[in-house]
Amino acid sequence: MAQIESLDTALLSPFEHDLADQEGALSSIYDAYNDPFSSPNENYIEQERKYLEQHLKIDRSRRLATALKEGVRIDTSNKDEWPCVVGPYKYVKMVCPGEAHHIIPDMVYRIGNAPSNEAEKNSKAGRIKNSPTYNEGQAICLTTGMHRTDDDAVHKSLNPALSALGLRYRPQGTAPLGEIRGEVNKAIDRVPELPEKCKRMAKLAAMAQVGKNEKQPGRTTIRPPQLPGGQDVIDRLQAGSY
Repeated sequence: MAQIESLDTALLSPFEHDLADQEGALSSIYDAYNDPFSSPNENYIEQERKYLEQHLKIDRSRRLATALKEGVRIDTSNKDEWPCVVGPYKYVKMVCPGEAHHIIPDMVYRIGNAPSNEAEKNSKAGRIKNSPTYNEGQAICLTTGMHRTDDDAVHKSLNPALSALGLRYRPQGTAPLGEIRGEVNKAIDRVPELPEKCKRMAKLAAMAQVGKNEKQPGRTTIRPPQLPGGQDVIDRLQAGSY
């Protein structure tokens, strides 16, 4: 790995200057995470540099002020970890250097298909009672791996867990929002790369979103209920109670 001190600082871009300023922090990782008699873990150092890049993207985002004004909570204090960004989906997406993920999947609140345009994302049409819009739903910023592709990605564990949960209730394909939130928390806990403070922020956001509606039925299937067999599911979701 090229050493930061070997760079010609006169030629550095603003971003590279920030990396150079992190020289002490990066070099200290050698002492904190490696046996003094072993060689530095280059893969770990590279991961640290990637995390720093993501923090800087958030801190320098032109949309940061808007996101904060709209209720996004951001913690970029620890540059050695993935940054924590939690809040309404629309505004998390504005500043997230990875992928915005609805903490409680949006399908839980939908009776039909996912919204396809901005007007639908801001509408409560076709959604269950006490539902946020697609854009209002509480979200968290994740890497692509945490979100979809890693073995322990949120959706890889949560989707089948919700499907199984929905088999326990009548009509099948539904479950109380409180039970759904419990599966959401388990899926969040399974992501080792996500810092504990981010997990806590996500769980609190999910708790606030469900609020007093823990017993209200939500959808547990990726595919919307299909007519005519799915009418019982649609009726139950629209009724808002079991």
